Amino acid sequence: MVLDNRNLEEKSLEKDKNMIEVIFNIEATIGERNAFRAAQNYLSSLNFSKKGLQRQLKYEGYSDDEVKYAIDNCGADWREQAALSAQDYLKSISFSPESLKGMLKFDGYTDEEASYAVDSCKVDWQKQAASEAQSYLEDMPFSRVKLIEKLKEDGFSDEEAEYGVTLVGY
Repeated sequence: MVLDNRNLEEKSLEKDKNMIEVIFNIEATIGERNAFRAAQNYLSSLNFSKKGLQRQLKYEGYSDDEVKYAIDNCGADWREQAALSAQDYLKSISFSPESLKGMLKFDGYTDEEASYAVDSCKVDWQKQAASEAQSYLEDMPFSRVKLIEKLKEDGFSDEEAEYGVTLVGY
């Protein structure tokens, strides 16, 4: 997922060229072109799964054909969108790999996209377990054993749960 500046520039130019071609496609209806522009606007500021973007465009009142046109032509890399969503989640909430994957699937990402996102995260899952353990301890008292069990229920491995509990001083 790491790209050098030249690849980023080429990718940006390719997207710009695609956008111009789609907007000025005389065979596309006004509704299709507007749905495409709406999709581009959403993707420029938010991370969406394909399903999520479809739902949003439908909510905006676009027809099935207009939504299909926008999705087919928007040029989104859904795996990249999933990875960016995962990074956003991890900035504010602690997750186990399993719970993060579940959240991404809930957001409409496919199993493959969610797996890619979790696998591409540069995150210390042990520290995520410690953060989750600390959060649980702030809400209610736990014995060491029950706290480890709770973290394992949340999808942390034995090692991650043990480390997390130890890191918070238990």
